[in-house]
Amino acid sequence: KDCHPSYLLQRLSLDSRVSASVQRRAVQAKKALDRGGVLVPQHVAAPQQSPLPRPRGGADGSGNRRSSSLGANERLRAAAAAALGGAQNPLFIMHGSAGGGGGRPTSRASSMAGCASPSLFVRILLEHGSSDPELQLRTLEQLDAALHTTDELRDLAHNSGFLDAVLSVLRTSAPKHGTGDTSPLAPLSRLLVRVLVDSPCHGAVARRMAELLCGASGSGALDTVKAAWPVLPAELRSSFARLLRDALGIVGGSNTIGEGVTADGLGARPSCKRSPSAAGAALGLLLESNTPEELQAVGLQALRAWLEAESLQATFPPLTTKAVNGALLRLIPKQPLLCLDALATLALNEDFRAFFGAQPSLLQFLAHCCQQPDVVASSAGGLDAATLQRAAARALANLSSLPAAREWVKCSRPL
Repeated sequence: KDCHPSYLLQRLSLDSRVSASVQRRAVQAKKALDRGGVLVPQHVAAPQQSPLPRPRGGADGSGNRRSSSLGANERLRAAAAAALGGAQNPLFIMHGSAGGGGGRPTSRASSMAGCASPSLFVRILLEHGSSDPELQLRTLEQLDAALHTTDELRDLAHNSGFLDAVLSVLRTSAPKHGTGDTSPLAPLSRLLVRVLVDSPCHGAVARRMAELLCGASGSGALDTVKAAWPVLPAELRSSFARLLRDALGIVGGSNTIGEGVTADGLGARPSCKRSPSAAGAALGLLLESNTPEELQAVGLQALRAWLEAESLQATFPPLTTKAVNGALLRLIPKQPLLCLDALATLALNEDFRAFFGAQPSLLQFLAHCCQQPDVVASSAGGLDAATLQRAAARALANLSSLPAAREWVKCSRPL
């Protein structure tokens, strides 16, 4: 695959060691090839070229350059020979070239002027980018610069390998390179924000994420996001959190974005169906103690939405009440309103009600929120005290359907 002409031309157009004119010709030749170029049969001879001298050693003259590096250089030279000839190079026959008529693109992706199709960029990231951060950076920069219209963005979002390529970049680059100018995360953030701000694009990527969560690679995808989260830009974290909420909604059955006719009107149906076990496994990963706070909040929101939309008595194995309780304890000091709203809904589920209603410390905290909502609201960043009080009262009332909790409330003199 790495000897394919399209890939070689792409590598050449990204190579900083060649001149700008060679890069432009490489882009033009690659564009022509993607629009309908085919390889000339073997019996058509290419013009004779003087052989290029083989290097005697590495850049330092030591002679210890690896054979793999020699192979890469030879492939780059072969691509350069094709690019220097431009569209007239005899290595390619262009359908619809000057005087030939026809040659109309067969898809929106191939109509992008001055660059390769999004699928080629995605393939490069998937097949060759994992071991080459510089290639990731330059490929993402060119892809971001090449997408000008909404249709082009939607072509990219509907590419089944796009999210896989994004996760590949996060997996290999986020822990090592952070968010500096030379990090692939900078162009990746710009690109993802552009894609996810469009509703049809967002829906397509969310459906792909749901498919990953339902499959064997679901835990790997979430582990990748969790590991990269601390170094992601704030704007990208916000977009990714919304993406995960919608994907979890598809898996858990609380979001219809993946059913029937999609938001973009294409009528595509996802291969992922509602899966309580996959939903519980994904939520268990998000509610772990080592998960960033924002992702734990996404998990609580998803669980609440599942119970409200599907069934208040639904279960999501292997998720446990202890895992949910641990997430509530970690989040409630900073996000009390979210936790109280989630607790009020969870208390309508028999299993959660039996667990939470048997904890006097939780009941005391709810009573405190009902009596002194101003204190709790101010300590959490100035929330509306009345809204917080109503959420606590609702949670306490729902838990009071349990006899033990009801007796505790009756014996509480402040209440």
